[in-house]
Amino acid sequence: MDGDVTFGYPLLSSAGASAASIEDRVTKLFEELRTPIYRYVVLIVWNPAVAEEITQEAFLRLHRHMSEKRKIENVRAWVMRVAHNLAIDFGRTDRPADSLSLRDVQTVAEAIHSSAADDPEKTMLAQERSQLLYRAVQGLSQRQRQCLDLRFEGFRYIEIAEILAVSESTVIENIRRAMVRLAKEFYVTR
Repeated sequence: MDGDVTFGYPLLSSAGASAASIEDRVTKLFEELRTPIYRYVVLIVWNPAVAEEITQEAFLRLHRHMSEKRKIENVRAWVMRVAHNLAIDFGRTDRPADSLSLRDVQTVAEAIHSSAADDPEKTMLAQERSQLLYRAVQGLSQRQRQCLDLRFEGFRYIEIAEILAVSESTVIENIRRAMVRLAKEFYVTR
């Protein structure tokens, strides 16, 4: 690598970086990564307000880390790892609900489908598919769901491994098993 860019993000090891440029970098990264990090964290803590706080705390820690002129090879994976750890720590202390209720998922699905203004039959079929998918996903292990969520957010296998502190082969195997199980559950029950 040329030392200037890692995975499309600048290395954050600039010894002479001013406070303003650090704030600019963090602000730019926040704008770019906030949504995927928030979506991932909300799937762990199941509380939008807490997920927002955790997301903000992850970026505050990034700012602190950069201000101390410490090097980060992959900013995207680093921030996601910090957010992941904060969410796990929250789960240890505040024991959130295991998952959203089926009713919550249906409400979200209905809101999405109502905007399309489909006919009632299409809406009912879409709701049934959403329920089947929901049940199939709930049957996955927590690690499989985490791997799939991160992959859905666009992270590469090696980045997911770094975020979850597991080997890349573990990530690959979890995603493979999840896909096999989802295919089996979703297509057999249809």
